[in-house]
Amino acid sequence: MNKRYKIALIVICAGLFLYFNSRLTRAQAPEEGWSAPYRLSSEGVELSEGYIVADRFGYTHFFWVETHDTSFIIFYVRFDGEIWSEPVDIFMAPLSVQSIGNLAPVIDKQGFLHLAWTQGNSGPIFYSSAPANDALSAQKWSKPIQIQVPAFKVGLQVDSKGILHIVYSNFYGREPGMYYMRSEDQGQTWSFPVWLDPDIPLKHAPHAFDFTLDERGGLHLVWSYMDVEAVLNTWVRYAHSFDGGLTWSDPFTIDEADETEDEVRMPVPSVTAQGDTIHVIWAGTSRTNREHRYSVDRGETWGETARIFGALHGQAAGDGTAVDALGRLHFASHIRHPRAIWHAYWDGESWAYLAPINVPIATNPHYVRLAITSDNKLIMTFRTTSDADAPLYAMVRDLDDISFVSTLPTPFPTPVPAPQSELEVTAVATTPLPESLIIDAKLPSESPGLGQAIGFASVLSLILLSLVIGIWALHKRWRII
Repeated sequence: MNKRYKIALIVICAGLFLYFNSRLTRAQAPEEGWSAPYRLSSEGVELSEGYIVADRFGYTHFFWVETHDTSFIIFYVRFDGEIWSEPVDIFMAPLSVQSIGNLAPVIDKQGFLHLAWTQGNSGPIFYSSAPANDALSAQKWSKPIQIQVPAFKVGLQVDSKGILHIVYSNFYGREPGMYYMRSEDQGQTWSFPVWLDPDIPLKHAPHAFDFTLDERGGLHLVWSYMDVEAVLNTWVRYAHSFDGGLTWSDPFTIDEADETEDEVRMPVPSVTAQGDTIHVIWAGTSRTNREHRYSVDRGETWGETARIFGALHGQAAGDGTAVDALGRLHFASHIRHPRAIWHAYWDGESWAYLAPINVPIATNPHYVRLAITSDNKLIMTFRTTSDADAPLYAMVRDLDDISFVSTLPTPFPTPVPAPQSELEVTAVATTPLPESLIIDAKLPSESPGLGQAIGFASVLSLILLSLVIGIWALHKRWRII
């Protein structure tokens, strides 16, 4: 073999090796552009996870619960794109209340913030609202309306007609399952609860769920079941309504535990609407690898399951999702091995990006949540567990590849008069459930996940490295001969 030819071949192989490895290195380099973590919560208190919602007017709204002595207090802050407001306490539970289960904030197109929450492990639910531009004043929030149902967790949405939609889980009651209610008069009266999963297995109860509204007013719900005796999750299900909650599809199985490595353990599922595409993400294996399944027809049919992070795994009480102005689905999650908050986005066909976020504090982040503002800022919040008092933090970055701003003028809505007394559920006729949802056997095609691409690049790099070493050895041999 000609000496120059051998040298050229070695240089080409080495170049290919460096190219693939540099791509892999860049994919795992810390993502730049994030602000330093900003502490939101008080010091020296117990607190809940955070709950975030962004509006169309340039504001981001964030809620959480703190425990002061024996009192549970709901706190609220607002981000205007530059500055976080000082926290304000907007509600305090009576001293007899032993816990606040969760918060469910949402904002409507008229500029009203709506908030629902649960007290105790079996309800009741409370509901209140305030003009978003005045929500920093506790006096602007309406008097909470009490809804007497056995709710463990609650989800809330409001559609373009102003109809309020509540989904709640009954975990400890005699008839555990998922239930739906609606209100057409700003929450003063509510429909009778509709049981969405009367086929729930014995000795199972809904553990975690997520609830969202698509651009055409469709309601989408995903939840997981826990085997209450084994204390293990066993099943992830999905249902939807296209007529404002009047009728619901039968539950569809997203994932179910079996005896293989793909058993469901801590799924904490999320559901996100991206136009007519519905995404469900959950921790779907015994190692809590993140799995993704999507539908391109609003949940009528579903594609196959694919992993987001490949072999990276670890669970930290849920993940964050948000859709930006370009229609990309952003996803952020705490991965334990290697430990970092990882950011990825779906470009419509595949998970096109993956990078760890540099969080410059000693932390073990849980409850990662995302929101995207109308001026194209990506907001990430999380709670730590390694710090002494487990505070809540926020980080912000601009989405630099989006040039336009879609912020609307801030509205000044007139507050709804507060009711004179707390109201309980007003029963109305229960709406029927439809016939079984027929699942089309034709499934959307799936692109290989990013983990598969990284694995392929790694294998190819090793092959190229072996080729370089082999050529070098042959070259040495030829020189000796």
